[in-house]
Amino acid sequence: MSLIAFASAKGAPGTTTAAVAVASWLEGAVLVEADPAGGALAVRYGLGREPGLLTLASNRSGASEIDAHVQILPGGTAAVVAPETPGQAHHLWQVGARAILDTLAGSDRPVIVDAGRFGPASPAAPLLEEAGAVCVVSRPVAEQLIPAASLAARLDRAGIVLVGDG
Repeated sequence: MSLIAFASAKGAPGTTTAAVAVASWLEGAVLVEADPAGGALAVRYGLGREPGLLTLASNRSGASEIDAHVQILPGGTAAVVAPETPGQAHHLWQVGARAILDTLAGSDRPVIVDAGRFGPASPAAPLLEEAGAVCVVSRPVAEQLIPAASLAARLDRAGIVLVGDG
């Protein structure tokens, strides 16, 4: 599995936008929405909740391939969408993290993960630990850079991606 994770430490600096951009640029990639605070893609693009992270975690489709759980975003990017609410998304990661990781590990496609705002107790932590690279997204302002630098220092293979003015 080739996995690149995007996360932020504070605020909403454009983590989802950066992850979508990279997934759409990287041929054959699939975007996995893994924000424990809830997903935005299904609502943003008028998609259904299933298939998605819920079917992947529960494997109700009986398929072990990630392709069985994707929907296509406008422009053609494959995405595994997450539930919209924090309670549902957080619970999904608590009970389904192993199934999610197993399916992603078996993928021969590049996987781009949008981990959203990432804290020390995030249930999506195993994804960042498995990532070949972690991009900590931050605006170039002190109140976001200080927590971003702290997060990047705690993670292996992490760097900071700056977005916006500052």
